[in-house]
Amino acid sequence: QGWHEVVGTLGEVRGTFTGESRHHLHAGFDVRGDVGQTVLAIADGKISSPIAAWSLGGQAEGLAVGRLNYIHMRVGRTPAGEPFDARWQPLYGEDGKLERIRVRRGTRIHVGDRLGSINSQAHVHLQVGTSGFETNAVALGFTGYADHFAPRITDVGLLDDNDQPLSAGSDGVVMLARQGRGVQIVVEAWDQVDNNLPRRRLGPYQVGYQILDAAGQPLQGYEQPRWNIVFNRMPPQKQAVKVAYAPDSGITVHGSAVTRFRYLATNTVRDGLMETGRWQPAALPPGEYIIRGSARDYSGNEGIGKREIRVRLLP
Repeated sequence: QGWHEVVGTLGEVRGTFTGESRHHLHAGFDVRGDVGQTVLAIADGKISSPIAAWSLGGQAEGLAVGRLNYIHMRVGRTPAGEPFDARWQPLYGEDGKLERIRVRRGTRIHVGDRLGSINSQAHVHLQVGTSGFETNAVALGFTGYADHFAPRITDVGLLDDNDQPLSAGSDGVVMLARQGRGVQIVVEAWDQVDNNLPRRRLGPYQVGYQILDAAGQPLQGYEQPRWNIVFNRMPPQKQAVKVAYAPDSGITVHGSAVTRFRYLATNTVRDGLMETGRWQPAALPPGEYIIRGSARDYSGNEGIGKREIRVRLLP
């Protein structure tokens, strides 16, 4: 009911508190709420699992309603721990302590039904689909959701085989050998949706690149961006985070620190698949070219900003 700030999208890089900045890809759609606020069902559904609620009392406590998972809430109960109604059955252990909340299989859930209350995470993580194969929840269409904000591209760079940046000369041009394994193209970008806080950084829906001639005209085969990174569906492989993101990517989950989304645009993460790749310019004649980074959000807004880097292919 009403607007709630979007604070996380599918495919964003997530780290750990132990210093690993590329630990996993974010598998859901995060909506901010106050601790204790009631979570309401966004769609009709049916409880299809005999154990639909999990992780009682944990930060990842959640509930599965059909294909939708609502996570980071006290399932079926108020902040004080009282069940909402008879559908939410508390089960106690021999020691008298609450062990889990039971919701009978086949229970019908309707739009607006109370599902739980937000726990200490201060947001609801909405997940769509089987774990490891989640799809993007933004496709569901949310009441009050709007996005007129163009993604911001802040850097386009190149990495060698050791993930080290290739620097431009004093003329702003990067020298490249035409032979070899090729180079990795990195596009740094971030996004927002309407009514985000100014400090909020979200990940774009898709990222790609084009190769242009020195006059800025796309080469054959690059008339449109190569959208290699598209977060329409999660890949099941854990290592996909290091295929999608360059080593210096990082984010503080829901914190106030500046977040960085540095995409390896020559790799492929889309449609639930992943593959590493390089830009290999061996077939091009020596000379100067332009690499243009591209970013787009789910609403179709095109990225703006520092989109291009000049390269000179050596004989």
